Amino acid sequence: MKYKERITAINIAIMFILTLLFVNFGILYFYIEQFNLYSSLEKGIQVLDSDITIIEKNITVFSLIYTVGFLFTGMFFVYWLTNAYLGIKTIFPNLSGTNFQILIVWFIPVIGLYKPYEIMDELYTHSKQLLLKYNNAKSSLLNLKILNIWWFLWIVDSFLIVFASKLNPNTVDVEEVLFSAKFHIVENIFSILLCFITAKMLLNFSRVEAEIDSIVATEYNQN
Repeated sequence: MKYKERITAINIAIMFILTLLFVNFGILYFYIEQFNLYSSLEKGIQVLDSDITIIEKNITVFSLIYTVGFLFTGMFFVYWLTNAYLGIKTIFPNLSGTNFQILIVWFIPVIGLYKPYEIMDELYTHSKQLLLKYNNAKSSLLNLKILNIWWFLWIVDSFLIVFASKLNPNTVDVEEVLFSAKFHIVENIFSILLCFITAKMLLNFSRVEAEIDSIVATEYNQN
């Protein structure tokens, strides 16, 4: 896998993540509007059925766009990660991850809670090690703190999404809708933070990937 192909993959992933960020803001806005409408109903204030219908349709449309965008983001993210990780593994053959693991560990119960982070941690740690070996000043871009924040947000948001999926989307009970709206507002805030941190994390890596690719080629030829 050549550098130009990898950097295209990571840039496309960043583009999709930023798109998801804006879509999340749209979803957040409509859930806030839904909460306000049903709060008015709870207080006895008249609300038009058409207003409720419009809000619910917008939530459905934006959620569908988010789901499609998330799938494409995941495809390009895993595509980039697989090639970046396996490139580093040519220099550090003792790394624990494999091509197959990178593809499926996200979906395996329990293992999915730690193995993807372990793979990303190895990629970051050994990439930074190579940059430091050649006294590259850009090594500071590979800060493990942002990786830790990213994984924390990923785990929290994943649990929130699972819980949100168990809420009844067809309920007409005012209290249930208010609870659902509040819960989705919280989930969307975490999702927005996750998108921002993920984009930042990938952007940092994209700025050093050319150097890493060159160093990997040099080290491989020396061996």
